[in-house]
Amino acid sequence: MGLLSSTEIASLTGIYNSLFDTFKQEIIVIKEPIRSIVSNSSADLWKYGDTSNESNYTFTPVSGIFSGLVDNNINPKEVLLTSLEQKGATEVINIQVYSDFKNYVNNGVKVQSIIIKSKNYELISEDLYDPFLNLDVYQYKLKLIK
Repeated sequence: MGLLSSTEIASLTGIYNSLFDTFKQEIIVIKEPIRSIVSNSSADLWKYGDTSNESNYTFTPVSGIFSGLVDNNINPKEVLLTSLEQKGATEVINIQVYSDFKNYVNNGVKVQSIIIKSKNYELISEDLYDPFLNLDVYQYKLKLIK
Protein backbone atom coordinates (compact mmCIF):
# COMPACT_ATOMS: atom_id res chain seq x y z
CA MET A 1 0.00 0.00 0.00
CA GLY A 2 1.32 3.45 -0.92
CA LEU A 3 1.27 6.70 0.92
CA LEU A 4 -2.03 7.72 -0.67
CA SER A 5 -5.31 5.87 -0.55
CA SER A 6 -7.27 5.20 -3.74
CA THR A 7 -9.74 7.92 -2.71
CA GLU A 8 -6.94 10.46 -2.34
CA ILE A 9 -5.43 9.44 -5.67
CA ALA A 10 -8.82 9.82 -7.36
CA SER A 11 -9.25 13.25 -5.76
CA LEU A 12 -5.78 14.47 -6.81
CA THR A 13 -6.09 13.18 -10.38
CA GLY A 14 -9.49 14.87 -10.57
CA ILE A 15 -7.86 18.14 -9.50
CA TYR A 16 -5.12 17.67 -12.12
CA ASN A 17 -7.71 16.97 -14.85
CA SER A 18 -9.63 20.08 -13.78
CA LEU A 19 -6.44 22.14 -13.97
CA PHE A 20 -5.69 20.64 -17.38
CA ASP A 21 -9.21 21.46 -18.65
CA THR A 22 -8.97 25.02 -17.33
CA PHE A 23 -5.61 25.92 -18.92
CA LYS A 24 -5.49 23.63 -21.96
CA GLN A 25 -4.78 25.01 -25.40
CA GLU A 26 -5.61 23.61 -28.82
CA ILE A 27 -2.66 21.84 -30.45
CA ILE A 28 -2.93 20.98 -34.15
CA VAL A 29 -0.55 18.32 -35.48
CA ILE A 30 0.12 18.45 -39.24
CA LYS A 31 1.62 15.28 -40.70
CA GLU A 32 2.97 14.60 -44.19
CA PRO A 33 0.08 13.97 -46.61
CA ILE A 34 -0.66 10.43 -47.70
CA ARG A 35 0.02 9.89 -51.42
CA SER A 36 -2.44 7.62 -53.23
CA ILE A 37 -2.40 6.44 -56.85
CA VAL A 38 -5.62 7.44 -58.60
CA SER A 39 -5.07 5.89 -62.02
CA ASN A 40 -2.34 4.26 -64.00
CA SER A 41 -2.36 5.26 -67.67
CA SER A 42 -0.69 2.80 -70.03
CA ALA A 43 -2.24 3.89 -73.35
CA ASP A 44 0.95 5.40 -74.76
CA LEU A 45 4.09 3.48 -75.57
CA TRP A 46 7.41 4.65 -74.19
CA LYS A 47 9.23 4.14 -77.52
CA TYR A 48 7.23 6.88 -79.23
CA GLY A 49 8.18 9.76 -76.97
CA ASP A 50 5.31 9.52 -74.52
CA THR A 51 5.72 8.09 -71.07
CA SER A 52 4.31 4.71 -70.37
CA ASN A 53 2.59 3.99 -67.06
CA GLU A 54 2.20 7.62 -66.06
CA SER A 55 0.66 7.66 -62.61
CA ASN A 56 -1.73 10.23 -61.22
CA TYR A 57 -1.54 10.85 -57.50
CA THR A 58 -3.75 12.48 -54.94
CA PHE A 59 -2.50 13.80 -51.63
CA THR A 60 -4.72 13.38 -48.59
CA PRO A 61 -3.98 15.82 -45.75
CA VAL A 62 -3.33 14.23 -42.36
CA SER A 63 -3.86 16.26 -39.19
CA GLY A 64 -5.21 15.92 -35.70
CA ILE A 65 -6.43 18.30 -33.01
CA PHE A 66 -5.46 17.72 -29.39
CA SER A 67 -5.39 19.58 -26.09
CA GLY A 68 -2.37 20.27 -23.95
CA LEU A 69 -0.73 22.54 -21.44
CA VAL A 70 1.77 24.96 -22.99
CA ASP A 71 4.69 26.18 -20.91
CA ASN A 72 6.26 29.31 -22.43
CA ASN A 73 8.79 29.70 -19.62
CA ILE A 74 12.19 29.10 -21.13
CA ASN A 75 15.19 28.07 -19.08
CA PRO A 76 17.76 30.94 -19.21
CA LYS A 77 20.53 28.44 -20.00
CA GLU A 78 18.59 27.24 -23.05
CA VAL A 79 18.13 30.83 -24.27
CA LEU A 80 21.88 31.46 -23.89
CA LEU A 81 22.80 28.26 -25.75
CA THR A 82 20.27 28.95 -28.48
CA SER A 83 21.49 32.53 -28.95
CA LEU A 84 25.11 31.40 -29.13
CA GLU A 85 24.31 28.69 -31.66
CA GLN A 86 22.04 30.69 -33.96
CA LYS A 87 22.91 34.35 -33.29
CA GLY A 88 19.41 35.07 -32.09
CA ALA A 89 16.94 33.67 -29.62
CA THR A 90 14.49 31.09 -30.89
CA GLU A 91 11.24 30.47 -29.09
CA VAL A 92 11.34 27.08 -27.41
CA ILE A 93 8.28 25.86 -25.52
CA ASN A 94 7.32 22.75 -23.57
CA ILE A 95 3.95 21.05 -23.85
CA GLN A 96 2.27 18.51 -21.58
CA VAL A 97 -0.14 16.14 -23.29
CA TYR A 98 -1.95 12.88 -22.72
CA SER A 99 -1.22 9.56 -24.41
CA ASP A 100 -3.60 10.18 -27.36
CA PHE A 101 -1.21 12.90 -28.62
CA LYS A 102 1.83 10.66 -28.13
CA ASN A 103 0.21 7.78 -29.98
CA TYR A 104 -0.78 10.03 -32.88
CA VAL A 105 2.70 11.57 -33.19
CA ASN A 106 4.57 8.27 -32.92
CA ASN A 107 2.36 6.26 -35.31
CA GLY A 108 1.96 6.75 -39.03
CA VAL A 109 3.70 9.32 -41.19
CA LYS A 110 6.20 11.99 -40.10
CA VAL A 111 5.05 15.16 -38.32
CA GLN A 112 5.60 18.28 -40.45
CA SER A 113 4.60 20.93 -37.93
CA ILE A 114 2.57 21.65 -34.83
CA ILE A 115 0.36 24.72 -34.64
CA ILE A 116 -0.35 26.47 -31.32
CA LYS A 117 -1.98 29.92 -31.25
CA SER A 118 -1.40 30.38 -35.02
CA LYS A 119 2.35 29.76 -34.67
CA ASN A 120 4.15 26.86 -36.36
CA TYR A 121 6.48 24.73 -34.27
CA GLU A 122 8.63 21.68 -34.92
CA LEU A 123 9.31 18.80 -32.53
CA ILE A 124 12.85 18.93 -31.17
CA SER A 125 12.55 16.15 -28.59
CA GLU A 126 11.15 12.70 -28.12
CA ASP A 127 8.31 12.15 -25.69
CA LEU A 128 9.29 12.34 -22.04
CA TYR A 129 7.06 10.19 -19.85
CA ASP A 130 6.03 12.28 -16.84
CA PRO A 131 3.23 10.43 -15.01
CA PHE A 132 1.05 12.07 -12.39
CA LEU A 133 -0.09 9.34 -9.99
CA ASN A 134 -2.08 7.06 -12.32
CA LEU A 135 -2.35 9.52 -15.27
CA ASP A 136 -0.11 9.03 -18.31
CA VAL A 137 1.30 12.47 -19.10
CA TYR A 138 4.00 13.20 -21.69
CA GLN A 139 6.17 16.24 -22.29
CA TYR A 140 7.59 17.48 -25.59
CA LYS A 141 9.89 20.34 -26.46
CA LEU A 142 8.98 22.43 -29.53
CA LYS A 143 10.88 25.09 -31.46
CA LEU A 144 9.27 27.96 -33.38
CA ILE A 145 9.58 27.66 -37.16
CA LYS A 146 10.48 31.02 -38.69
